[in-house]
Amino acid sequence: MTARTPCPNGACAANEYCAHTPALCGKGHAVGLCRPRTEACTPHVPVCGCNGKVYPDDCAAHASGVDLSELGGCSEPVPDFIPCGQRYCDSRESYCEIYLSDVLEPPTTHVCRSLPPACKAGASDRLDCGCFPPGTPCASFCGTMWTGGLPGFHLTCQGVQSPVVVPHATTGRPPG
Repeated sequence: MTARTPCPNGACAANEYCAHTPALCGKGHAVGLCRPRTEACTPHVPVCGCNGKVYPDDCAAHASGVDLSELGGCSEPVPDFIPCGQRYCDSRESYCEIYLSDVLEPPTTHVCRSLPPACKAGASDRLDCGCFPPGTPCASFCGTMWTGGLPGFHLTCQGVQSPVVVPHATTGRPPG
């Protein structure tokens, strides 16, 4: 197959991977497209592959022939990073904001947001969701996550739409 060729059964050439939009690993209605595997990668932020493995970044996953999973599902802890959909948030600098979808497509939205100063390492209330200032979206559904290192936060929004997607707090790139 060649780049941008549909891959309804996930089959692509040896130098390609099957990319699905949205990133549901072939579980949605959309047929994936074969895309070329990346040759060289510079680590940015860990990601969760459709095979349940954690990769140093999306480039490394694609170079291995694996697409990213918006549904997450990687159980391997990454010290100081919290799972946030297909990506991980650096728990030292950001938290995962989750907007629940009531339908499978489009999937739930996950965004890494910058931590308020009171929630960063060394703050007295670090493990308490009370470190988020009043008015923080979704703070009423806040929880902490163990990472194997510094714990992180996830805030879940129910019954509201995600705001405009902003670049990933760690990489500066849009999620996805």
